[in-house]
Amino acid sequence: MSRRPSLLLTLLEENEPLARSLGGEISRLGADCQAHFLTGIPDAQALAPLLAEVCRPDCGAWLIAGNAASFARKELLRGLALTALGAQQSRREEAGRPLPILLAPSGGELPSLPLPLADADVVS
Repeated sequence: MSRRPSLLLTLLEENEPLARSLGGEISRLGADCQAHFLTGIPDAQALAPLLAEVCRPDCGAWLIAGNAASFARKELLRGLALTALGAQQSRREEAGRPLPILLAPSGGELPSLPLPLADADVVS
């Protein structure tokens, strides 16, 4: 029996209906989905559990969804970039493969992204 792929969903605004909708769609496509909200200014306490989740060997991809204004918040981008950097390093050491990162902005263009997020795929 093969395991279903797993995806970590990070929502940059607290929006339960969107979380349920995206989680349901991801599940319908055949993947397990772990969803959480990252709001406010992320500090080490907020980022540590997120880093642990994206570093799990069964995490197949990381989808970050939010409105363009959330993606424009420098503190939030800095926290996401640090998490991505830590996850990519951990994945290379443990699994020998990078973690696919997907960005799903709504309502506008993405700002210039920090280097650890610059190669992420943008989905709509």
